[in-house]
Amino acid sequence: MSERISFYIDGYNLYNGIRDAFGKKWLWLDLGGLCADIAKPGQVIEKIHYCTAQMKSNPGSRSRQDAYLGALQSVPNYRRHLGRFQDNPRFCRCGHLVGRYSEKQTDTRVASLMVADAMANRTDVLALIGGDEDFVPPIQTIRQECPDKVVVVCLPPNRKCGKLTKINRKPSVDISEQMLRSNQLPKTVRVKGKDFSRPTEWA
Repeated sequence: MSERISFYIDGYNLYNGIRDAFGKKWLWLDLGGLCADIAKPGQVIEKIHYCTAQMKSNPGSRSRQDAYLGALQSVPNYRRHLGRFQDNPRFCRCGHLVGRYSEKQTDTRVASLMVADAMANRTDVLALIGGDEDFVPPIQTIRQECPDKVVVVCLPPNRKCGKLTKINRKPSVDISEQMLRSNQLPKTVRVKGKDFSRPTEWA
């Protein structure tokens, strides 16, 4: 019998890790291909949960993100979960009030999905793509309440987290540049009669 594996992706953690390490050239990432590379032989991908928030402050960034989110609809077993950006204005040193946005509901959505799927026996292996210490509590909960479930931590580039890998007690997967390079979406992806093209800034 095949082993079920589901993926839980912190979209901004992955995005920022790729940008910090390699710039913009690997951002047009095929999540289906990446997850297939991470899965072991005999494992069947049940779901790919992609958790992110839609940009508000920069029209150019929002346009590029919309193109990518549209293209990702072509990925089998893909599910998108959107949080939000909250406006948190701050005073800068010059005394002026400046806009600042904080991402909300992404980490908690990832954590909720992982715990819910483990408790409901919707998967056998839970693969977390993210390197944030906030994911320690859900991993602890899964280990305590569902000891038969396996959690795999997959660390984006430049996103190392010793506490996260230590609490899981399993070898982590480091997402390499080769994995990113070999899993890029086609330049133009057609979904439901609409074309989504890779942004020129990401070429």
